[in-house]
Amino acid sequence: MSNNNRLSVCIIGGGVAGLSAARVLQKADVPFVVVEGSKRIGGRIFSFQHKGGFLQHGATFVNGDRNEIYRIAKREGLIKDVVGDFDLYRDFSDVRMEEDDLTMEDKAAFTAFTKDLEEKYENLAERNPHLTVREAFDEDYKHFIEECPSRSSRLHSFNSLSRLYLSYYEMEWAANTNQMALGNFTQWDDESETSDESFSLNSIGYKRILDELAGSIPDALIRLETTVRNINYENQESVFVNFADGTSEEFSSVIVTSSLGFLKAHAAKFFVPPLHDEKMRAIEAIGFGDMQKLFLEYDKPFWSEDEDSIKTIGLSSSPLLGRGNLFEVVKWDRKTLTLWLSGSAVEYAGMKTDEELKIEITEHLRKSLNNDSLEFPTRVMRHGWRNDPLILGSYSYLTPSSIQMGDANAILANPIHSHDGRPLVCFAGEATHSSFYQTTCGAFLSGEREAKKLVDNIT
Repeated sequence: MSNNNRLSVCIIGGGVAGLSAARVLQKADVPFVVVEGSKRIGGRIFSFQHKGGFLQHGATFVNGDRNEIYRIAKREGLIKDVVGDFDLYRDFSDVRMEEDDLTMEDKAAFTAFTKDLEEKYENLAERNPHLTVREAFDEDYKHFIEECPSRSSRLHSFNSLSRLYLSYYEMEWAANTNQMALGNFTQWDDESETSDESFSLNSIGYKRILDELAGSIPDALIRLETTVRNINYENQESVFVNFADGTSEEFSSVIVTSSLGFLKAHAAKFFVPPLHDEKMRAIEAIGFGDMQKLFLEYDKPFWSEDEDSIKTIGLSSSPLLGRGNLFEVVKWDRKTLTLWLSGSAVEYAGMKTDEELKIEITEHLRKSLNNDSLEFPTRVMRHGWRNDPLILGSYSYLTPSSIQMGDANAILANPIHSHDGRPLVCFAGEATHSSFYQTTCGAFLSGEREAKKLVDNIT
């Protein structure tokens, strides 16, 4: 058995949590290595070059102004605007629909109905955190229809607007509204004074942030395309990491930063011996949703110069566009739209070719905008997080089951200790943060948290 003081720490995953942990260990002169299964670092930060800047397949906004991600963005001059999370869904007057039977009266009535719903749900969450968003909405929607007899005859229109409204939660929280607990509204906290606001970034955005996070870490300490088969900690003194190529290495400790989606799929066989039942229940109970962006590039914009977004509703039978759609103009390239997909639309899009998506989206827009000459996009750019074998979704949220566990995120984060009480297997990643889950900021804090535990144990 090697002396543990001479062994390195293995950080599994080169995303934000892994890089954050590496920075702490590097500063404390604790030997480590980062192993990353893909060809790149960044995890759910995934910037790709487009024209004079970078589009973001993954993280796009910065949440809160009291964390290191914000400080980097501020220092590097990346921050563009302050944006309210719900801004684009406060007014339904500009919604277009394939079956164009939405009247201005319908839109105004629905806008008034939804105006204060989220605030109401935040208050309701204090009393009933287990209730889901869909359960709360269905009850309110029922009263909305019943309070005015004429609305029953307009049920099709209001049902369509409801799909668009609920799609906000699916996109913002990457959550199935049937499983998204109201407790998210009270538990999630970015520690800023206005937690319903985020910061949009310029055309460089998260590319620069990732460069800053990785800048102090020597390339030699990051092994790309290195897949871990399992980790074995049964001797309770050190950890053997077994790799897919058949090799094995001994480490003093490991920090597992794998996504919750990966843990849901592989935790049962990834750890030897198996994780205890409570941690496995936490992995199962915390939600992990689907959200994806499609970037649509056009030769010539069909939208006006003062339009920054287009909201549409497709047929309820459409798995791609029937839930309500938000097309946002890329501010630094006004020939490109971002279509935000959520829920079952993500799975559906993953089964379609780019050409098939071009046709379906264009047919929908032609009908919704009453413009038969609207051209096809020249290119579709996307990354399927749901089908990414190392991610298997987007990010986490609280479900009624996880609320019932108390603090499921903290249970997931609890380290496995050695026989003498030393942290042996640590857990980091956005889903391990009890209040700042879902975000790069929470991921950063979690990696820092676990690395400090190891440093404190050594010093």
